[in-house]
Amino acid sequence: MISFSFLRSFGNLISWSDRKLLHLPSVTIHEIDTAQEKPARALKHLLKLNHANHAILWNDRKFHNHVPHILGSSFLQGADANDLTRAYEAESKGLEAWVDSPNEISTYDWRDYLSAKEYQRAYVDFFEDELVRHGYDWKEVVQNYLYSGRQPLVNSLVAGLGHPLIHLGYAFELSSRETAIEALALTATCYSDIHKYFDDPSYSQAHSSYSSTSLFEILSKVRADKRFHGLFGTPGDHNLDVLFTKHEADLLHHWNAWKIENPEEQFRETQEVAAALLTATRAEPAQKYDFFLVHVLTTSHAVRVLLPLIPGRFQLSLIRQWWLLTLAVYIAQLRPEVNVDAVRDVQLGGRDWEWTARKATKGEYSTDAHYVKAIRALREAANTWGDSESFYLKAAVKFAEEFDGWVLGKIISCLRQNSPDEKFIPGEHPSLYLHAELLPNIRHITLYISLPATIPKTLLPKITLSDSRRAVSVSLPEPHNHVSDTIKLPARVNEAARRTLATSSTPNQTPQSQTESHTREYSFRMLIDDRTGPLLLREEPLDAFVPWTATDMRPATRLRCRVCENMLLERPMARWPDADTIENGNEPTGWMWKDLPSGNWAEMMDFWHCHKPDPEPDTAAAAAAGNLSQEQSAVVKGYGAANRVVATPGTVLVDVATFLVSGTDCRGVNVNAQVRMFSFLSR
Repeated sequence: MISFSFLRSFGNLISWSDRKLLHLPSVTIHEIDTAQEKPARALKHLLKLNHANHAILWNDRKFHNHVPHILGSSFLQGADANDLTRAYEAESKGLEAWVDSPNEISTYDWRDYLSAKEYQRAYVDFFEDELVRHGYDWKEVVQNYLYSGRQPLVNSLVAGLGHPLIHLGYAFELSSRETAIEALALTATCYSDIHKYFDDPSYSQAHSSYSSTSLFEILSKVRADKRFHGLFGTPGDHNLDVLFTKHEADLLHHWNAWKIENPEEQFRETQEVAAALLTATRAEPAQKYDFFLVHVLTTSHAVRVLLPLIPGRFQLSLIRQWWLLTLAVYIAQLRPEVNVDAVRDVQLGGRDWEWTARKATKGEYSTDAHYVKAIRALREAANTWGDSESFYLKAAVKFAEEFDGWVLGKIISCLRQNSPDEKFIPGEHPSLYLHAELLPNIRHITLYISLPATIPKTLLPKITLSDSRRAVSVSLPEPHNHVSDTIKLPARVNEAARRTLATSSTPNQTPQSQTESHTREYSFRMLIDDRTGPLLLREEPLDAFVPWTATDMRPATRLRCRVCENMLLERPMARWPDADTIENGNEPTGWMWKDLPSGNWAEMMDFWHCHKPDPEPDTAAAAAAGNLSQEQSAVVKGYGAANRVVATPGTVLVDVATFLVSGTDCRGVNVNAQVRMFSFLSR
């Protein structure tokens, strides 16, 4: 297999389609795993610490882990070990610990869960297993999973506002396998429909009424395009969904207007555009810098890092990915005027790159990841192209000096959800309930989806069938776009199921009942693929199908009553914590699920007590004399006689039709005071 270094000895193996169109030199690669300097060693350990302790997605899986970004950009600007530690402590404060995924992922079904963010832990585990299988060559793992297949993951790197792309860039710059594994997992979990614009050539071949080789010229035409006037009332990433779903043709009209004739020269212009969009678009000096436009710059830097390292056939498409993201963000942010003279007129007054590096690593905002990354990106652009007119240096000085926080737009509402002063309000976060029923005799699967009635009927769920047709993902639109879930189907369905699921705009009309007042129900009947073998062996009874076991549950699984819709077993994080828990900074952990002993176990115990071996002479005599307590006598009787199945707080025992739960863990359940444990049926 060809490695990412593309050594000359392998040159004759590289296909014509992989010949590079851009011949940029690589940025300096820092081998931090083998470096001896203290800052590099500190960086290595902090990256490993973050990888072990913190999820790559947090706050309802809407935000991304930026620890590798700020540590990498600080290190590359000369930060010492203390600076790196301080940045790590500040950036990791809001992050969340790992939570187990619903199930593991294998080489057979890894594409089934693309875009399912609840599988972030499973994807990290999967790619780490692949790392072992490939002899710890993380570049080979990246090559295998990023560029392979009919719909390669590389074509969705700019999803999630470009964070998978940024993460991958730092993985290569720092030669960090932990960061590379995280980048692959981010690419998988943030996978979105944006890949279709690069997997399907028809989108890039759409006709445009004009063409230009200059992005500055195209942006000026976009700013003057009346079709976008008054389209959005406020800036923010919430505008992106509207733009792609309702104004796709207008967006692609300008996207396809860019004609690439001189790839290297035009890529140089893209970096100038990225710098200008961040630093030359403020209407007045007191205005804060745009949080979303900074991603145009930091993703541009990631593209610059990756271009010399990726197969040639993906070079132009990666640049066009960046251009599509840039164009969409520019429109979503209300198309601000780009005044390049605001940068050119900056007076440096002796300030140089060392000055900007000090601001980035030791200044007031040295713990703001996006601030530090932006300065680093501008410096690397200057190193790449030269900076004879000091354009990039002036942009960096202007930004570093004037920065006073970000204008966040819509994202403020997301940040408020993480405020420690806000309490959990039952019912504030809607939940999805998915159930798949296998009908083996008629070779169908029925999928049931329940939405709370509090969700307006105008908000329709997005229902997606995976590429392998073995899993279904369901998500809600704004303002509940953080709500999503995925269910694995008991068998592969046929391709017609996609059309069936596309009819999700019409929920089932159920009779007026108590259930209808609490939920809105959808159901779909899907035919099983003809190539799927027999669903049941001739001698296999239907009773052998177990609906769930402890391994099917996860720490955040909840139980509700289907009759009254009351939540009986809530998420541990949603329970009201006591004062001691809050003061100690502790949070409730997830549920522990265990299988209840089966009926066969009880029969085996009866057989044991009937035919148990004789006890030892000493214990037999003591038992006969009555010198043993009841508990001691139970021990003498044999294995298991003294054991009881007890409901323990924090632990749920499961069998085919019963959940055994401690009463202290439940809410809304009437428990008989004379019974120490209880069970209930819930599906």
